[in-house]
Amino acid sequence: MPATNNLQGRDVWLRGTDELGRVTFSDHRVWDVGIFMLAREMEATALNAKKDSTLASVEQITEDRFRAKA
Repeated sequence: MPATNNLQGRDVWLRGTDELGRVTFSDHRVWDVGIFMLAREMEATALNAKKDSTLASVEQITEDRFRAKA
């Protein structure tokens, strides 16, 4: 009997800020939102440390906010 896989991707929308304060918006399909967000937050923390900044960040936003780019 073949193994079944119940994993389903989930859409996630992000608002990110780089070390200079520039804002970007992105959308992703992920298996585990918690792990994905933790990884993105760690990337922002590492970027801040590398560039001696406190501006880099990431936040999960709603689809509506993503579409409005706000």
